[in-house]
Amino acid sequence: MLRAMNGSHAPLLVLTIALAVALPGFAQEAGEVGEGSADDALAGFYAAIDAEDRRDVRDFLELPGFTERVDSLGRRPLCAILRTDDEDVLEAILAVPHEVDHVDGEGKTCLSLAVASGKARAVETLIARGADLDLADGWGRGPLHYAAFQNRLEPASALIAAGADVAARDGNGATALHYAAAGGYYAVAAALVGAGADPLAAAKSGITPRALAEREGHQRVVRLFDRASRR
Repeated sequence: MLRAMNGSHAPLLVLTIALAVALPGFAQEAGEVGEGSADDALAGFYAAIDAEDRRDVRDFLELPGFTERVDSLGRRPLCAILRTDDEDVLEAILAVPHEVDHVDGEGKTCLSLAVASGKARAVETLIARGADLDLADGWGRGPLHYAAFQNRLEPASALIAAGADVAARDGNGATALHYAAAGGYYAVAAALVGAGADPLAAAKSGITPRALAEREGHQRVVRLFDRASRR
């Protein structure tokens, strides 16, 4: 049994191993949001964002074709909203049209990246812009999977409130609730269950969120699931 360390919250490595054991074929890529290398123009754009220089940010975005440039990870300038919480800079980035559901080299949208990063302001902005709430990446993981994997309650709640599919399954047939159950993430699990996620939904391996929580020793989550199943 892979019990959680530091209380009931599993470190990501432990969580990844737990999911890999429960879901044969689970990709070891852990939803981390790295930073790709960029050409000179994109590098200058990123530097302007980091310096909170709204005018330079706007000037870069007004260059012909600039919003369609990609860095080495296949990410366009829109995803630079993950770099800042400055309202003026965010306004400058969003003042020009962007393809909100563009996917990077791993099939992730800016929304999934924002969720995985815990950038609640960016998540709300992208949802308001009409981002696809359930668009999955190459592993079949949508934004809610990343919210559950990374224990991101605020983004998870925003996605649920906007109508994200709590029953969506990844390539292994796992729902976001499987991820929350494996990590012992009670608050995220409760939000998902409250929105109708099924603790007894079996993945392709046959394991359910309840069984996964029990196997990993997350008894509080097990009790949550049992209460939900009795309703």
